[in-house]
Order: sequence, then C-alpha cells, then structure tokens
Amino acid sequence: MSRMLTPEEDITSYHKERDRQRCFYRARPRPDKTAELERERARREGNLFRKQRARKLYESIKHGRVNKPDKCPKCSSECNRILGIFPNGSDDITSVVWMCSECNGLMNRKGPSEKWRKQSRTKIRDEQHELKEKQT
Repeated sequence: MSRMLTPEEDITSYHKERDRQRCFYRARPRPDKTAELERERARREGNLFRKQRARKLYESIKHGRVNKPDKCPKCSSECNRILGIFPNGSDDITSVVWMCSECNGLMNRKGPSEKWRKQSRTKIRDEQHELKEKQT
C-alpha cells in the first residue's frame, strides 16, 4: 500500500508534473505553427507600414500640406468618403491618387456599384446622342 501524501507533498508533485508536461509540449516540433507565426509576423509588418502611411497622409491633410478634394476626380460625385490611394506601394505623399470608395472598388475589380452603372449608362447615352447629332 502506498502511504497518504501530505498536502504540501501533493502540491509539489502536482507542480512537478505540470512543469514536466509544459516542457514536453513546448519542446515538440511544430512546423505548421512556425509557418503560421511567420505569416502572422509578415502580415503585422505590412499593416504597420500601411498604418504609418495613412497617419502620414492624415497629418499632411491636417496641417494643410496636402489638399483633399471634395469631389471624386474620376466620377465627379460628391461623396463623403474620398480615399487617398498610394499607387504601387509608394510612400510619397505627393503621389497620392484621390478617388471615392466606389471608384476604388472598381479599381480593385470588385465590380461596379449600381450608382456607377447609372452614371455610366447616362454618359454612354449622352455620347451616343451627340454622335447621332454630329452625323446628321
């Protein structure tokens, strides 16, 4: 028969077993976890770069070094969400391209919104009408 453990011995044996299991699980090879951690680190670095650029643009607008347009230069709509897009990952504030969120979606090939379709149809109809008038 085994003897009864005192509460102090019971606690120390518990801690020893717990530490042994921790060391075992920490030491095991986990190649999938390593790759996942590497991807996560790279994603964080990319997000940090984007946040720094956005902050730099915000500060430039705030201090008047860059003027944010009221209308989208591409579709001329007065949208409250005009975005400053950095082309080709550049960090230069002077190369910012301004466009509304809808034009940005089109640029990213998400498909045109209904508002853009209506504007496009109207422009196409006007152009076709002008061509017909010129021909006659």
